[in-house]
Amino acid sequence: MGSCTTCGGEPGAADGACPRCATPVGGPAAPPAPARRDDGSPAAGPAAPASRAGPAPPAPRAWPVDIFISHAPEDERPLGRLEVHLGLMKRQGLLRTWHRGRVGAGGEPDAEAAARLDAAWLILLLVSADYLASEDCFTHEMTRALARHDSGAARVIPVLVHACDWASAPFGKLEPLPTGSKPVSSWRNRNEGWANIARGIRSIVEAARPSAGGLEAGESLAEPTHLGAPWGYVPRPPSMPGYGPPPIRVEKDLDSRPTVRSLSTPKESDDSYERSLADELLQAPRSPGPAPGAPRTVQRRPLLELRPRTVDLVGREDDVAEILQDLGPGGTTLVGPAGIGKTALALRLAEELAPHYPDAALYIDLEGASKTPLDPAMAMVRVLEELIPGFERPFEAAALEAAYRAALGSRRALLVLDNARDRVQVERLVPQSTPSLFLVTAARPFSLPGLSVRGLGALAPDDACALIRALAPRVPEAAAAELAALCGCVPLALCVAAGALAAEENLDPADYVARLRAASRALGPADAPLGASLDLLPRSLQEAWCQLGTVPGDFDLEVAARVLGETTSAASEHLRELARRNLVAWDDATGLGRMHDSARDYARARRAAEVRARRGG
Repeated sequence: MGSCTTCGGEPGAADGACPRCATPVGGPAAPPAPARRDDGSPAAGPAAPASRAGPAPPAPRAWPVDIFISHAPEDERPLGRLEVHLGLMKRQGLLRTWHRGRVGAGGEPDAEAAARLDAAWLILLLVSADYLASEDCFTHEMTRALARHDSGAARVIPVLVHACDWASAPFGKLEPLPTGSKPVSSWRNRNEGWANIARGIRSIVEAARPSAGGLEAGESLAEPTHLGAPWGYVPRPPSMPGYGPPPIRVEKDLDSRPTVRSLSTPKESDDSYERSLADELLQAPRSPGPAPGAPRTVQRRPLLELRPRTVDLVGREDDVAEILQDLGPGGTTLVGPAGIGKTALALRLAEELAPHYPDAALYIDLEGASKTPLDPAMAMVRVLEELIPGFERPFEAAALEAAYRAALGSRRALLVLDNARDRVQVERLVPQSTPSLFLVTAARPFSLPGLSVRGLGALAPDDACALIRALAPRVPEAAAAELAALCGCVPLALCVAAGALAAEENLDPADYVARLRAASRALGPADAPLGASLDLLPRSLQEAWCQLGTVPGDFDLEVAARVLGETTSAASEHLRELARRNLVAWDDATGLGRMHDSARDYARARRAAEVRARRGG
């Protein structure tokens, strides 16, 4: 009798099965049992033979799918990072994870691990030298996982954490993550490696989800979540004391179109006025369902698009992953001083979340830093005009708020409420018990029910240097480090400083550092990069920038031309040069430009000082 081809063990049973992994040892293998359907009847055609590549595991019968993570005790930190990057998929109800660290007090680790591994649909092996040297991992969990993979009962994915001699291991023929077989520890930015792994796992899990028809008839959706739920899920308010989301069931009508019905009757609202107003205002924009037998299609009216991010995020990867993991049922509030990157981070989060809120993705600047912040009622009108064709603002404020709550209560919309002044301005715009999600940014902290709060600070010095060198690669590391310190590691200041060095190819970085050091003594770290960069420009371009500072909010080319007193061609040249230096943001797709609030304040102050100087005041 030979040894086990999977783990190398000796057979210990009369049937020649390996006592470790149950793989048949020696002799001809028994013919595979014929494949059968769920009702026990034979399936058409012979069953496919198993191979190390592994037949695809059957689609999971329940959601979220179970994932078993096999790891060495020395790899607790990488395990934690992996769990953070899988956090959004957990919140979306796609998966749940288990590993030995979840064994409670008094539990039996080996027995519970074996049971969890046998029940898992996806098995991740966190591969490192420690993993390969671990008896428990290599001999027990890995071999048991490969046996299930070969039988088609599960899928095994090696996750390369650290460089090691993994290719000659029994799982060496399996395709690993990250893509390209590059271990996470070898990535310059390790969060990019973990994000690559998360995207690979998402593609596998989502490929096994039910088709567009939703759940099968009679199946219930366990652990419902409003984020990324299947098509047939009707969102319910988050759980509150005395009020829990009712269970739901998907049924099929005569035309085979899935519908969702509650298994319990929810308590109706006592506000009949708001219900009648909602019925009146929310006639459409939903298109009628297709006729029986017609292909099911979804047609949506294009809504207001989110503003594009002006710069790539650097050094915020951990913030993105942790915010998504700790997201409140209604969203989150990002808090931090001007120029710290709140808007850029909010738009980055919106990119991740928007696919799960298909009804609308809206951006509204609340203008909280200006002397005249946007009135909440006007913000409501803007949202309703996008959601409801032909919407006319009602005369009464109560009717407007009722329409706003009703519109968001029947849609899964994502709203970025940027630059909020305070709680008073925002609280009416963030109704509770709605399937919509809100991303709020503010300079001063405040809390709202259902929204988590995340404070943002300056970048770490290494990340600040990385941002400078990403925008201006020619800057030496030593100069980048000094620039980062002079800019206080604030993203806006870093972008302006790097923009000047990228645009002025003949400018010596050491010379700019000296200019910035001198400006810091006069202006402080926030305005110093603006002053040092403006002094490099021709006088006409300096004046043009200060003139644009008088424009509140976004502006198009025609507005810029009128403000500058130039032709549109000349204004276009000015804007192109200012945008190249990161002194204004310009989006070619929308034809809109914008100046940051703190830059606008400095532009107005500088213009006022020049006017006083000309008058001799």
